[in-house]
Amino acid sequence: MKEFFNSLDARMLSFVKGLRTKADAPVDLQGLDPDDIGSPIFLMVGSLSGCTAKDAESYARGLAETYVVSPHLGRVNVYDDKDNGRYVYEIHEGGPERSVIVKTLAELKEGRKVRVRLTNGATAVIEEANNEVFSLVFPAEGDGVSGKMPGLENLDDEDLTVHPVEDYCDETQLKELFPQNRHLVNIGGVILGVGISLFLLSGGVYTVVASEVLNGDMLFRQTKAGILSEANDNPVWQLEKARMAAEKGGQSVRALKKGPSGWSWELSAPAKPEGSTGDAAAASVQPPPPPPAPAAQAAPKKD
Repeated sequence: MKEFFNSLDARMLSFVKGLRTKADAPVDLQGLDPDDIGSPIFLMVGSLSGCTAKDAESYARGLAETYVVSPHLGRVNVYDDKDNGRYVYEIHEGGPERSVIVKTLAELKEGRKVRVRLTNGATAVIEEANNEVFSLVFPAEGDGVSGKMPGLENLDDEDLTVHPVEDYCDETQLKELFPQNRHLVNIGGVILGVGISLFLLSGGVYTVVASEVLNGDMLFRQTKAGILSEANDNPVWQLEKARMAAEKGGQSVRALKKGPSGWSWELSAPAKPEGSTGDAAAASVQPPPPPPAPAAQAAPKKD
């Protein structure tokens, strides 16, 4: 499946590339990732001498910030040309994102200019003069700008073939103009994923514990509630409750009723013992006798 999509991407990119370019020169697609095939939007190659590699890279990045329209497509690279005592830099916008310096210097050493096809039919021409490398971008024919400029006339026997950028690419990867810190993004994504997983896990555990789904008594709670509800509505059970209440007060149950508010009952007054009246009962209650007076003590005798 992956090979199928890779081949499909290669065909689509080749089709788009054919629409963007006017030349019909064959392009060798071997050795390149299908996602990397395409002409750069902008290409600049130059050289600096008498400086450090860090200074040369800073200079190249400054130029890239000026000329590159889409910073996320910008790529730079600095090559230490020790044989000529200089640093050669290259700035790309789009394209395969691979260096062209080594093969370009080999062509310049043979006295040949390097012509690279850009998008929209434009051409980047790289050449060398007085031990300095520089490049010029010529627009496509018909854009109102002549391909010949004063002082840069082409020789009659010069090879004017425009090559695709893939012909000069090697295995050196270019550096991003603005590094995206993908490692930090990946680490942040992992931490975020772990945090979300722990949050969901803790939420699930809390839900299970709070719902008491692990409590065995919960499974029968609704059943028990239904049984108790039916028992409370049973008249036999209510009559038994009324009888127990009457026995506590020495009374009897006169009536058992069920109304809108539930069951209720009426109790009769307690029965009086036979042959007793209220006065007799009252007379039978005697107050307690008073406590006895203390005995008198004898006076002491005098000698």
